[in-house]
Amino acid sequence: MKTELRKEIQVFEDLHLANVGKKDFAGVFGWAYLWVFTPETIKAAFAATGLHPFNPEAITDKQIKPSLPTSTESSFPLPQPSPVQAIISAMDSQPLTALEPSLSHFATMSTHTGSPI
Repeated sequence: MKTELRKEIQVFEDLHLANVGKKDFAGVFGWAYLWVFTPETIKAAFAATGLHPFNPEAITDKQIKPSLPTSTESSFPLPQPSPVQAIISAMDSQPLTALEPSLSHFATMSTHTGSPI
């Protein structure tokens, strides 16, 4: 695939006298893809990996490298500035208040009288 992609890039650049840009990449890649992924190459890839016809000996134990243990936890060496952290800190420093409606508050508000029409 890499070889065909390089060929298609060269063809494009020779034809247009310009480098392949973002807007051109999909078309160039598409031509390389059509050249490479034929029924024969797909069958050869399946045979090389031992998938079809099934061949468990196609890939040896020496070719298979065991995975390394990894961790999903991470930490930063320095605390990262964050607006969320600032808000959380501000909220933690202030005591919670009750949000109960006050009847006297509503009594002082003006009321709308009249028809909406």
